[in-house]
Formats: sequence, C-alpha cells, structure tokens
Amino acid sequence: MGQKQSAQDHFDRILDGDEENITILQRNGSPTFKKQKDENVKPNRTKYIIIGVVIALLLAFTLLSLNILFAYFVAGSYVFDKIFYVNKEGYHRDCRENTYESFTTNGDCQGVTTPNSANYSRFIVPLSHLETNISFPSRDSFWAEKEENGGTIRGTFYNYDNLTSRPVVIVVHGYKACRMNSRVMLVSAMLWQHKYNVLAIDLRNHGQSDAYTFQKPYITFGSEEHKDVLGAYDYLVTRYRNTTLSQGRPVVSLYGESMGASSALIAFEKERNFTSAFLDSPPCNVRWTVEKRFELMGYNHKFFLSSACATAGIQSSFGCPPFANDPEQSCKDLAQQSNATNPKRIHFEWTRGDMIVPVHNLEVCENALAHPGVAVTKNVMDSKLELDQAKCNDHVYNVFLNTTAYETRLLNFFDETTK
Repeated sequence: MGQKQSAQDHFDRILDGDEENITILQRNGSPTFKKQKDENVKPNRTKYIIIGVVIALLLAFTLLSLNILFAYFVAGSYVFDKIFYVNKEGYHRDCRENTYESFTTNGDCQGVTTPNSANYSRFIVPLSHLETNISFPSRDSFWAEKEENGGTIRGTFYNYDNLTSRPVVIVVHGYKACRMNSRVMLVSAMLWQHKYNVLAIDLRNHGQSDAYTFQKPYITFGSEEHKDVLGAYDYLVTRYRNTTLSQGRPVVSLYGESMGASSALIAFEKERNFTSAFLDSPPCNVRWTVEKRFELMGYNHKFFLSSACATAGIQSSFGCPPFANDPEQSCKDLAQQSNATNPKRIHFEWTRGDMIVPVHNLEVCENALAHPGVAVTKNVMDSKLELDQAKCNDHVYNVFLNTTAYETRLLNFFDETTK
C-alpha cells in the first residue's frame, strides 16, 4: 500500500514537472497517465455540454422574445395607423362629390340617406354669398417651427353682412370629413339663412388645409386640432377690425360635430371671447371612446390600444390618449373659469345608439362641467331606424333624423346666446 502511494506521488511529481516528462509518459503509454487523463476529461466534457445547452436555450428564448416583441410593435403600429392616421384618399364621399350648388348625404346607410337627400335643395346658399378659398394660419407655434410653410388652414366664409353687425359661427367637421361634409353644409346654410355669418373650416390633415409633413398626418381628437379653431377666431378678429375700422371684436360662437365638437370644446375653454358652443357628439373621454370602439368590434381593447400606444412615441409627436389637451380636462378647466353672473353656454346633441362616440361621453362632459357658471342644455334622440349595423352607426344622426327640429334647436340656441 505504501509502495503504491509512493508511486502515485512520484507520478504526480512528474506531472507537476515539465512538459518533457509528460511527453515521455504519453509516448510510453503509461496506464496511470491515461487513467488520470480520462478522469479529468469526463467532468469537463459534461460541464461543457451543460453550458452549451444553457446557451442554446437562452438564445432560443431571446430570439422568441424578440420575435414576440417585434410582432407586438408591428401590430401596435398597424393599430395606431388604423385609429389615428388620416388618409385623404379614404375620405367619405361627401368631400369628393358634394358641391355648393348640389349636395347630398353620400353614404351606405340607406335609413339616413334615402329620405333626406331630396330635401336639401332649400339649403343651397347662392355662390355670390360664398368666399370659398379663405386661408389663415393655425394658432400653432409648434407646427410653424416644424414646417416653414406649414400650418395653413382653409375654409369657406358664408357672408351675410361681412361681419358688420351680425354674429358669426365657426363650423367644424369631424374625423375624415371636411367642410364639404353634408352635415357641415346643412348647418352652415341653416345659420346663414337665419342671418348669421359662418366660417366653415377644414381642420389640419383634412380637406384643403395643410397636412403634416414632419410626421404622418395623425389626429389627436382636438388636442392639436383646436388650434385651427383658434386660428379661425384670429382671422375673424382681424377681418372684423379691417372691415369696421375699430378695435372691437366680432361675436363668435362655435359649432362642431364629433372630433370637430371636441376641437371646438377645447378651443372654447382656451379662448374666453367665444360666446357659446353647440356640440354634436364630442368624445369627452377619448381613451374610453377608443377602447369602447374596439370592444364593440369584438377585439381585446386593452391589448390593441396598449400595443398602439407602445409605438406612439416613435410614430407621433403627440403620443396617445389622453392627449396633452383633453376634452374632459377642458370641461373641468372651463367650469373653474366660469362665473354665475356671466355663465358659459353649451348645448349637446346625441343619438342614443351612437356606436362611434357612445352617449356615456355626455355624462362625462356634464359631470366635468358641473358648475353654476356653466349653463348646459342637451338633446338625446333615439334613432328609431331599422339600421344595418355594418353600414350605420347612429353617429351624429340627429340632424338627419329630424332636420327641421334640429334646425329649430340650433337657431334658438344661438339666438339666445349671441344677443
């Protein structure tokens, strides 16, 4: 036993020696050397196999995660475009086919279009009273900085008395519409025929107004678009002063539908010289409204909107809802600014079955505006139509459901609030 141990010690000392001794052992085929070598190699081989497997699993997991992340962002980018991108080629036919001499409700919802289009001849305004190529800058310093020649808004002025004595109403269209939209033309004619001056505008990225070139033309449901309404007000003040040669201001009120209504609502809070606002179906809670739209379409709104908003910082300078200028917050700010001796006047219109901007938004607006200094009136109608939900959505339909009654409410409201 002592001799065997002594031999092993001698062998170890040889291994601890120089490479020449090891080479001699290899050449002579020393069984002790082979045994020791095998014992050293086996654990190392197992260790390397385990490390290799772990690395392969980590690589596979990383690649899978990257693929999932890539798919998530691709889906988010697609959804963001579907919600916020304005493609002028995809406009409603109103913007392409209506003229000032003849317009109809162009659409696939026959319950709305068929009974109304034939009755619009009485709402034609003579061309001699129309200035169809009005232009002015948006009140938007950010846009002006981003684009040297950007920020021009265009509109049509329905000239009753050239602002010399009668009030003026700024009329604002909705998403993917324009000032040639049948609702805008109807309301503008109603007001002009009742001795109001009217300025109907195309919001940015819509109609003939400038579209963004520093990024894709994305909407913000009024957060940025309200600055175009403020630009319209600035134009009217300048025109009034040039006409009357005074430093006074014209009496200016607002009308808006859908996104145009939320744009008008935010502008109403920002510019205290507006006298009143008639708002048809504004999205007061923008994020909830978008989520609800996904839900009604049968999609997981939390996944789709979160994926869209994950890409917002890359695609748009304005982010995701709630945006910097939010309609609900504007309602709260408006309430705080108001006083009971000179209340702000707002009227809301809604169709109860609205699937684009559900009527819950009315409750949001009312709650935010609850203050003695804000006088709110409203009208909510049932559509009472057998509608094909694939083609009809009950959105801003009141003007079609009973045009005469809508006209009466509209004119009574502005007559009372612009005295």
